[in-house]
Amino acid sequence: MQASIDFYHKLGFERPFEIKSGDVITETFLKVNDRQYIELYPADERNPQSGFLHLCFEADELNLLHDAYAAKGLAPTPVRKAGAGNLLFTMLGPLQDAARQNIEYTQYMTGSRHASDFGQHLGPDRVGDRMMVVAVGMQDRAAARAFYVEQLGFSLSKENPSRLNLPGDSGEQVEIVPAGDLGARSSILLSTPDLNKTEAQLKRQQVAYRRAASSTTDGTSNTRSVDMIGVIDPDGNIIRIEQR
Repeated sequence: MQASIDFYHKLGFERPFEIKSGDVITETFLKVNDRQYIELYPADERNPQSGFLHLCFEADELNLLHDAYAAKGLAPTPVRKAGAGNLLFTMLGPLQDAARQNIEYTQYMTGSRHASDFGQHLGPDRVGDRMMVVAVGMQDRAAARAFYVEQLGFSLSKENPSRLNLPGDSGEQVEIVPAGDLGARSSILLSTPDLNKTEAQLKRQQVAYRRAASSTTDGTSNTRSVDMIGVIDPDGNIIRIEQR
């Protein structure tokens, strides 16, 4: 746990708060921006394998979203107040590496730990300031895409057939990849306004990284080159950073 906290601190992400059970840290929150966090949990009896645990989406009206999913015949858990003071429900998704995906939904509430930290702990040395894409490995990619599109209201990306657009106009995406490519890990794409500044931060903190250019399409025959930096966290999760 401490190795991971130290690693993300080198990436410029501050830790505004954590949740404890007695003297034991059960959850640590690392701030990407006011609305996005990377959460770290210690391996325990319930989750003995380190790696990716869940993806959480934010909604404005959580009770309405919960009822809409229930009306579709899905099985969301009852809405409750979580440890940080926000509303929360969970739901099982498609089959990942060895079990069905645990999907969380939250609504930030006035007075919660997250809402109370708006405008704070936004370190100037963050290697990325927005989480754009989270990749998850699925046993059946076609079934997973169908679940996200037909049940959750996502849409297919025109630029990348593996990516699905979140409902709305945030521009954020989920990427569905083969389970064998990631196993229990995740891959997160962050955006930065200055990739050279990000590279300087990694060099300064002596974090191993790889910088390379790749090509992407805009949905037509046009392609463009994208410069990207990749790092690996202590548990093998992949952090990619792209200038946008």
